[in-house]
Amino acid sequence: MRRPFRGLGAILFKEFIVVLRDPMTLFFMLFPPLIEMIAFGYALDNDVKHMAMVVFNEDRTVESRQLLDRFVNTETFRIVREVGSATALASEIRAGHAYVGLQIPPHFTRDLRAGRPAQAQLLIDGSNSTVALQALNTAVAIALTQSTEMLLKESGRHAVPVEIRPQMLYNPTMRSPNFFVPGVIGIVLQIGTTFATAMAVVLSSQAFAQGVSVELAPEQRTRIKEYVVKEKVPRVTVKERYRVGATVPGDVELREVPADWGPSVRSYRYYHTDNGIHFVDPSSRRVIYDID
Repeated sequence: MRRPFRGLGAILFKEFIVVLRDPMTLFFMLFPPLIEMIAFGYALDNDVKHMAMVVFNEDRTVESRQLLDRFVNTETFRIVREVGSATALASEIRAGHAYVGLQIPPHFTRDLRAGRPAQAQLLIDGSNSTVALQALNTAVAIALTQSTEMLLKESGRHAVPVEIRPQMLYNPTMRSPNFFVPGVIGIVLQIGTTFATAMAVVLSSQAFAQGVSVELAPEQRTRIKEYVVKEKVPRVTVKERYRVGATVPGDVELREVPADWGPSVRSYRYYHTDNGIHFVDPSSRRVIYDID
């Protein structure tokens, strides 16, 4: 009974040796996947942190500063500048110095203490939808949290009527690289196997291309034969005739090609047998061309 994977180990060993002998192939198989792993694992991150925020605080009270502290404590925002007018606030965002602008009106604390809705305007740069959505959700959550705390304090309750207590599994910190890296490993394996297959096909076709690229004119073939006879080049005894594309054993002695044989065969070696003159690629020891 024939084994379905017979010879697979020999093929893998041969391909492994070929890759080790070719520094360029080894470089492209290892370096790009390594860069992708580093980029997706450390450089690329969808977690929006420390967005630049400018503030126009017209209230200047304890309550308004507490609101700013809530924004900063989320680690989603960082205050980079305070401006003195609404026009300057919009200009900072338009110039790209900040993603978010917060304007607290002068009557913010007065409305808050009087039990009226205390409003603050938030300007968000919507050119990046991911950043803008994160800024919007965080700001709404801050306002909702503060409003809930104040309502509980006024009503005398110690807890909200309905409370959700989430528990994040498998990725408690919700870091994006924990999601990216496993997928990148799968992509890298796909790219690596495709690249290895392509390189194997290219390397195999190179020998074939070299074989069919050798063209000798009739007079050139005659000159080579006359040289072999004149110089009495010794014949090599081989167990069998190695056709074009076959690999010559290592115990077969290869000779350098004379310069006057032409540039098309100058980079090869040759050996002489009873069957003719055989040109061999010295790097792979494959037969490239025969002269009978």
